[in-house]
Amino acid sequence: MKNTGTVTLHDVTVADQLVAPAGPAVTVTCPTGDLAPGASVTCTSLPYAVTQADVDAGSVANTATAHGLTPGGTDVPSNPSGTTTPTPTSTGLSLVKSAALTTDANNFVVKNTGTVTLHDVTVADQLVAPAGPAVTVTCPAGDLAPGASVTCTSSPYAVTQADVDAGSVANTATAHGLTPGGGHVPSKPSDTETPTASTLGMKLVKSAHLTLDANHDGAAELGDEVTYRFAVTNTGSVTLHHVKVDDQLVAPAGPAVAVTCPTSTLAPGTSMTCASSPYTITQADVDAGSVANMATAHGRTPAGEDVPSNQSGVRTPTIGDRLAFGGVARGVLAFTGSNAITLAGLGLLALGLGLGLTFVGRRRRSQETR
Repeated sequence: MKNTGTVTLHDVTVADQLVAPAGPAVTVTCPTGDLAPGASVTCTSLPYAVTQADVDAGSVANTATAHGLTPGGTDVPSNPSGTTTPTPTSTGLSLVKSAALTTDANNFVVKNTGTVTLHDVTVADQLVAPAGPAVTVTCPAGDLAPGASVTCTSSPYAVTQADVDAGSVANTATAHGLTPGGGHVPSKPSDTETPTASTLGMKLVKSAHLTLDANHDGAAELGDEVTYRFAVTNTGSVTLHHVKVDDQLVAPAGPAVAVTCPTSTLAPGTSMTCASSPYTITQADVDAGSVANMATAHGRTPAGEDVPSNQSGVRTPTIGDRLAFGGVARGVLAFTGSNAITLAGLGLLALGLGLGLTFVGRRRRSQETR
């Protein structure tokens, strides 16, 4: 402080006004004694402790005015002198996300890693397709002081079939906050991927049906036609695509028959029935006594993994020379497909055995008579 006048001043003081939010005011001490014209004196304030409000404001501002009294008691003020002292600031948010499988809800721990108080803290959680729709995240109201943390919680997310098919639920969350000056402070994205429980499986049940019976006797004979049906069930929890049935005929039967399914996609727990093109009984089948084949269903997961079913086979008995032994059915074998064909074959076998025994008995009596 300098006396720029021509009159000696005494009781020299300095009033230092801090600009809000800075405060309280500090005390300024000046040396005692008069201040002669042209002379200067240095006054000193007590230390001022910077507050969080000052950091949030970005600076400490104050305005000082010096005062002195003339010998006649007149107050002589100086011009106001203002200073603005910047406060070092940094802004930042960290976000740590976790998923709770018990509730299918997510927790988000948001921490203020900067030096400035943040308000209006929110979390945006973006689900990665096919997951969706987005969930609502709720954060406690109030400011977030530097170094402090808050836990935000999402509404429960219901896992969908699309999530199970994908194998996981993935999402990316980002926290946001505002400085006292309205500046936007985002966190780094926090990613989580929650695996979904899944099982894979297919079941196949095959049956044979005599669809062309030339003489309507219920038995598979030369030229008759057999159609195979395949009940395919998705026993897993993942949707299967490109579902098909491979049906392998055992030699000498052949060629292979084409199998058509009503759809190529099978949801978990659902079934469908596929059907083959008709298979015509050949002389080789009659000679062999049966037509045997094994079928397997296949499907693919959305990730491309092959899912095979169990093998399911049937053996269809064929009828040979109906004149031999009064119509004995040759080569009647175990059959796991159509009951109609099985019973017909067994019936013909019993009938043939009966007629054969009758023929043998009559021949013996004829020989004894002679």
